[in-house]
Amino acid sequence: MPENTDKPVKVVRVAKAKGANPKGSLEGGGGLLARFRAIFAHGNDESERPGVDGLLAASSRVLTGVTVVVVLGSWAFGRGALERHVASFNTKAPEVVFEWPLAAGASRSDARTWVPKPVQNDLTRVVQEHITSSPFDQAALVRAAEELKSTGWFTKLGAVHREAGGKVRITGEWRGPAAVVKKDGKSHLVAMDGAILKLPSNTEPPERLFVISNPSSPAPLSDAGTTAFGVPWMGNDVQSAIALLKLLNAKPEVSRQLAGVDLSEYARSTKLVLVTDKGHRIVWGSPIGDLLPGEVAVERKVARLVQNLKDFGRIDADQSRVEIYTPVVMVDKTAPVDEAP
Repeated sequence: MPENTDKPVKVVRVAKAKGANPKGSLEGGGGLLARFRAIFAHGNDESERPGVDGLLAASSRVLTGVTVVVVLGSWAFGRGALERHVASFNTKAPEVVFEWPLAAGASRSDARTWVPKPVQNDLTRVVQEHITSSPFDQAALVRAAEELKSTGWFTKLGAVHREAGGKVRITGEWRGPAAVVKKDGKSHLVAMDGAILKLPSNTEPPERLFVISNPSSPAPLSDAGTTAFGVPWMGNDVQSAIALLKLLNAKPEVSRQLAGVDLSEYARSTKLVLVTDKGHRIVWGSPIGDLLPGEVAVERKVARLVQNLKDFGRIDADQSRVEIYTPVVMVDKTAPVDEAP
C-alpha cells in the first residue's frame, strides 16, 4: 500500500472583525437582506408574515387612496368649471325685491308702504351695486346684507337670498321715522329709538315730521368719522323728546298744533320744552317716568293742554311761554317768540 503522504489539513479559524460588513453583503444591518427582513420579519411563525396576500391588500389600499384623491380633485375642478359655465349664460341683472313695511291700514294685496320712494330707490340701488348675476355668488349677498344694515333702516335684517327666476328678495324688521333732529346746522332723520336713518344724497327729511332741536350731544359718528347710521343718539334727551311726542301724538287735537321739542334747557334742568306751530314755548317739565318733586302728573299736564285748547283755541293759550308742570300754570308774557323749528 502506498504510503499516505497527505499531510493533515490544518484548519485555521479566522475571526471576523467586529462590525465588519463587506460592501454588497446580504448580512449585517446595512445589507439588502437586513432591509428585507425589516419588512417581512414577523417572528418565526409563517402565519405572522404578510406573504403575497398581505402585499396585495396593502397595494389595494394605496390605490384606493390615490383614486379618492383624484376623484375629489376632479370633482372640485369640475364643479368650479360648471359654475362658471352656468354663470356665463346668466348675464341678466337680478331683480331686487323688498318686502316693504305696510302703511297704516294697508294689506299685502295693495302693498302700500310708508317708506318714501327716494329711500326705496336708494336701498334698491345699494343691493344692485353689490350683487352679481351669478347664482353661486353667495359672498355678494353677504356684502349686500352688510351694506343694508349700515343704513340704519333695519332693526333686524331677516334675509337677502336668491329665488327662482333671477330674483333677490330682502326681508327684515324695519325702523320707522319718528322725528328730525337738528344739530350744528344739520338735519338728521331718527327712528323711535333715536337711531339715525340714512337718506339719499341731497335729500331732506320730510317736513311733516316733528323737529327736535338743540340736543346736548352731537350726532353719533363711526370709526371713520362719518355719521353712524343705526346707532342711537348719545345721551337720553333725544329719546325723552321722542317719547313725549309719541304720547301727545295720540291726541290729534293737541299734536296738530305741535312743531317739536326744544332741548336747550334739558342739560341744566332736565326740562323738555314743547314748541308750537307759532313758535311759542310750553315748558312740559321732566321726561315721562322721571317726575321731579313738586311737579304735577303727566295726566294733569295733558289735561291743561286740552283745557287751553278749549278756552283759547290754542294749546299754548296764545302766549309766548307757558309753564304747565308746576301746581299753578305760569304764563310769561314777556318771553320772546321764536320761529317754530
